[in-house]
Amino acid sequence: MPLPEDPQIQQLLQPSFIQPQKPQRKYVRRFTITLVALVGVVLMYQAAFSQESVTYHIAHTLQKVDVFAQIKHLISNRDKELRGESEGRINILLLGIGGSGHTGPLLTDTIIIASFDLVKEKVALFSIPRDLWVPLPYTRNSYNKINSIYAFAEVQQEDSGGEALSQTVAQVFGIPIHYYGLVDFDGLMGLIDRLDGIEVYVERPLEDPEYPVLGREEAEPYSSRFEHLYIPEGWQNMDGNTALKYARSRHALGVEGSDFSRARRQQKILLALKDKILSTATLLQPSRINALLDAFDNHLATNMEVWEGLRIYQFGKNVPRNQFVQFVFDDGPHNFLEATSIGGAYVLQAKDGNFAAARSFVQNIFNNTSLQSTREEVRPPRIELQNGTRIAGMATTHAQKLETLGYTIAKVGNAPVQTYQKTEVYDLSGGQYTAPLLFLAAYYHAPITVPASAFLEDAYAPEIASKLRLTELSPLQSTDADILVILGQDAL
Repeated sequence: MPLPEDPQIQQLLQPSFIQPQKPQRKYVRRFTITLVALVGVVLMYQAAFSQESVTYHIAHTLQKVDVFAQIKHLISNRDKELRGESEGRINILLLGIGGSGHTGPLLTDTIIIASFDLVKEKVALFSIPRDLWVPLPYTRNSYNKINSIYAFAEVQQEDSGGEALSQTVAQVFGIPIHYYGLVDFDGLMGLIDRLDGIEVYVERPLEDPEYPVLGREEAEPYSSRFEHLYIPEGWQNMDGNTALKYARSRHALGVEGSDFSRARRQQKILLALKDKILSTATLLQPSRINALLDAFDNHLATNMEVWEGLRIYQFGKNVPRNQFVQFVFDDGPHNFLEATSIGGAYVLQAKDGNFAAARSFVQNIFNNTSLQSTREEVRPPRIELQNGTRIAGMATTHAQKLETLGYTIAKVGNAPVQTYQKTEVYDLSGGQYTAPLLFLAAYYHAPITVPASAFLEDAYAPEIASKLRLTELSPLQSTDADILVILGQDAL
């Protein structure tokens, strides 16, 4: 069914028009990383200990889902695979909405792709900004902010929002979205409170002098609509309300005031939840698991069956923190998006105009050899950064950014000349590092240059061969790097 055109869409987005729809019980199941883990634990407790209280709550909260039949099916039919399992990668869309009582109750405040590499046993989290300008599903040449798509679809047809947003994310980032899971703010707060809080490390103090007070949106005087939020630096045990404020704050002072910092904080909350749910203190208390299930009632929606949740739980439960790759799409100089205004609204678009660079990054995130497990005997590439401009410290700044993405920078220095206008990426490895080269080329919008004297066409994978540029020049004869990046003015 086609979605309404833009003028009607603006009307539909008004909080007075959009009424939060409770997910039907048949959709209230559990999802991963944090939520699937909980269900897996609960179901294993039920099977192992036959606690009457746990059995009652599973029957009560899942109603039409035949848990026993699905567990039996999971054990006896191992040939049935999860979506994406045969390809070795499962992608799950994690969504957060305000829900009943909140402004814009169906707008997705949180959008995260959780991607599992089943072979390398890694997980990648990609945060997608709510202002990303994307094509609307089921329309021709209609665009809007990505955080509105779930609301559009739900207004048109109840329980269609998750699939509609999954389709859009798949189209934009070039990967299939196999499952989705959605939670509202009340569900998140209830979960954290029943866990007796979560441990979160606050890297820098968060101070927001205008954090909105729920229920006082129209209060007078105007200043009474807000509270002064302050969360100090260091380890904090956050209850549900504090964690929600930490994840949602939009007007914090300094660098924490951006939507992109907010996305990073949301990832931290997600990982802290995973750690707490899978901790011994939670696993050994069936009564606490009961309370957690109660907290979820009417606050979750997913397209995942219970047996699928159990399987994903088995894949993800032992992935350590150092095997999680975290990335936030933003409009920074070394990222994939740029800010602009359309119809007076602030939006984010792809720098390259078609998301090709972002798609390449997402698709190849697990092929980055510098992110490989230490158990794999593959040496990461030696990457050297040279500053080809007169701007002091540029190479060091870029080295720090690349290191946060998992790359090891072997050397930083100045290029022989400082007149480069465009960044150049040189492969000096003879084609040994396909994924890092593809990433760096997309990251810097640069061709991959290879010294003609060292070029062997058969050494390069097909996906990279068409992107090569041969040169007779040697940028730095003495370097022993595998990949050399000379930064130009366009890298500012």
